[in-house]
Amino acid sequence: MHIGDNLKELRLKNNWSQKDVANRLRMSLMDYFKIETGCTDLSMTRLAELSLVFGVPIVDLLSFVEEEDEP
Repeated sequence: MHIGDNLKELRLKNNWSQKDVANRLRMSLMDYFKIETGCTDLSMTRLAELSLVFGVPIVDLLSFVEEEDEP
């Protein structure tokens, strides 16, 4: 999975729009769109900010795996 896919999955799980996330990061919608679509590279600083916004460790942003419901 691409990091943008991970971000989109987390964003949708929180019922947030791209604009919501952009506002939380204090960036433009277009800049966040570029992150989520993979059109821009991420710095460690930006990864740290994203992990705080979504409340997950950085490693989860880099390798998000959907957990299956147990029976």
